[in-house]
Amino acid sequence: MNSGPVVFRVGMDGRIRAVSQGSGGFSTCAVGRPCHQVVNARAPCGTRRCGTDCVRRLTGQAPLEKQVGYVLVQRHPHRMRCTPVGEEVVVALEPCPKGIYAEPLTPRECEVLRWVACGKTSREIGTILGISSGTVRIHNERIRAKLRVHTRAQAVATGLALGILEHAEGGVDVSM
Repeated sequence: MNSGPVVFRVGMDGRIRAVSQGSGGFSTCAVGRPCHQVVNARAPCGTRRCGTDCVRRLTGQAPLEKQVGYVLVQRHPHRMRCTPVGEEVVVALEPCPKGIYAEPLTPRECEVLRWVACGKTSREIGTILGISSGTVRIHNERIRAKLRVHTRAQAVATGLALGILEHAEGGVDVSM
């Protein structure tokens, strides 16, 4: 990917219809190809953020509702905004400033972070997940290192900002 923002339109069939000028290496070679294959975006937990059905899901939402998140595109963090416009989705990918996050969390680290966000102690998280509190502490250390923060509270705040944790009515959604 290049260093500037990339904007493109995706049709209902999931294929890229047009790419903005000045999109560097993302140019016209992407037109006609499936969006999820070109972007190949991964969420900060390592799971796929894009898929064959994402355009249909987004165009079924209320007008002007956007999906915003941070993704890894070719191993580089980007902010991705997908906005439904009629029967298309406009996708904007913008490289993140350095230092947003170093690498994705493992699914287990995401699970631990969700329980930390609920206010659980290491011992309680260990009991819930069937692991020792020492293992939970190691996961917490790795989470803080990957997110480049120093405290559990900072990890939760960063997790919310990056879309690792989802907001839910009355707190953080742990059902993901």
